[in-house]
Amino acid sequence: MDCCPYYLKYMLRPLVRTSLYTHPRQITILNKEVASTENSRHFQISFRRVITAAKMCTVERITLFNIPKEEDRTRLVGEYKQLVKTAVKDGKPYISNVSFGPAFPDPRSQGYNFGVKTTFATMEDMKFYDHECPAHKTLKAFLADAKEGDVLTVYYENAA
Repeated sequence: MDCCPYYLKYMLRPLVRTSLYTHPRQITILNKEVASTENSRHFQISFRRVITAAKMCTVERITLFNIPKEEDRTRLVGEYKQLVKTAVKDGKPYISNVSFGPAFPDPRSQGYNFGVKTTFATMEDMKFYDHECPAHKTLKAFLADAKEGDVLTVYYENAA
């Protein structure tokens, strides 16, 4: 897996130089300042800053529910919208992305009719979501009565 974030490698390519003699996660960014003279322009390096790019691997979590009543599925959409607004860790939002909604009818869905994909920056954030998040506890309390059968959950480190 490449350890450099996409935006550092491609979007800022003219400003980024990776040294062969540094740790693979260490990237040197050169801030350049243009100095003009009468006959020519030249670049002068105003300062050099070394940053460490953390591995940008996200944890994706997919959860499937069987919610038999249409009104409960509609209410679950509202519950997830509320979760997006209220889920905080140390006073800051910690869920990178959430997408959710009722599933299209399909025999391959095996009875699951509502899907949620949640993205976290770290595994610790996902564990906080599972065990400590008050907004998620509220959602689970609603689901206790609305769902039928087991919930199917898988999570993985995004390899893309």
